[in-house]
Amino acid sequence: MFIISIFRGLTKYSFNLITSILLCILLLACEGKKLETNVQNDNSSPADIVPNVDPKHIQVIPTMHSVFNENNTVHCSNIEYLWNTLISSSDKDVSGNSLAKEFNESQGWRNSMDTSRLVIAFGNPNDVYESIIHQYLIKYKIEKNDLSPRGETFWGYTDKIVNYRYAEPFDEQKLAFLGTEVSAFGFISGFSSIYAKDYFKDQFDILYYDADGEFVVKLRPANTTDEIILTMLKSRGTFFEMFIKSKELIKKGTDKVKQDAFVYNLNTEDELIIPVISFKATRNYSELQGLEFSSNHGPIDAFEQTINFNFDRKGVVLEAEVSMWDSVGAPQKPKLLHFDKPFYLYIKEEKASHPYFNLWVSDTAILEKKEIIATKK
Repeated sequence: MFIISIFRGLTKYSFNLITSILLCILLLACEGKKLETNVQNDNSSPADIVPNVDPKHIQVIPTMHSVFNENNTVHCSNIEYLWNTLISSSDKDVSGNSLAKEFNESQGWRNSMDTSRLVIAFGNPNDVYESIIHQYLIKYKIEKNDLSPRGETFWGYTDKIVNYRYAEPFDEQKLAFLGTEVSAFGFISGFSSIYAKDYFKDQFDILYYDADGEFVVKLRPANTTDEIILTMLKSRGTFFEMFIKSKELIKKGTDKVKQDAFVYNLNTEDELIIPVISFKATRNYSELQGLEFSSNHGPIDAFEQTINFNFDRKGVVLEAEVSMWDSVGAPQKPKLLHFDKPFYLYIKEEKASHPYFNLWVSDTAILEKKEIIATKK
């Protein structure tokens, strides 16, 4: 990493030491395999590294079709996988419960996750406990010691863990999000910045850009094929509606590239600045409390989801845990890709039809406001 830091400094800020640059490029190539190995072997558990956010500042919703207000809003589809597992054991009509009906009508979650990377179990509490402890070890190489069986007749549990890292952290930046200064990352404009843009070119793609204010950017961590997509839209809807709109913009961008392969090439004036996001959000779906779904199990006593999310210049860490149990049981113009107002972020498996994680960033309550020194132009 010391060699890499020297290389970045020379290529981005020096224009006279050509021989030194070439030498450092050669050294970086020698270090490449070591860097890649470090990224791929990062299996650390996403512990509670992020702060709790007041529920009035962020809401957790059950499906991509759920209508939500202007607050920061988050959804992870593993809750629907667990609900589907529960409902497959049901022998009672639950359609009278509005939330149960919403779960049952939702289809966007299907095939959004590779279940070989998902911890999920439902049934007898002791059997579920043994199963999930085994799954954590096999799927994530995590020894889970902070769990114990819940409920008397059943326990349902699922956990989705993501720990994706860029090959090299982006540069620290500052951003005025709706007028409030927050921590950010990316790259800025200026003659020397062309080196940074070339250095990071394998870690991002511009999928669509319109000078009128809509753009789509994809970030590419080194240790996954999952897609991290950030979309700046002119209007907001449900997550499903915004995802469809994002796909339409990406299609337009693809058509533009077919007509002009260089349309999204970066110039010295172009900038990409993304805010750092960090939060822990919990929702107890009290609407389901007391719901009787099976003659073999007691009514639902608790159904809750907790989502930890940290998104910064190094990568993205996500853990979405759900538990339920019973009680008796333009090329000439600068492309300013500033995510400085409300935007939509989603994470999707490369071959999945829909994302498994959706986030609407509405205000600074979930953004990091730590004072930092921005990269100089």
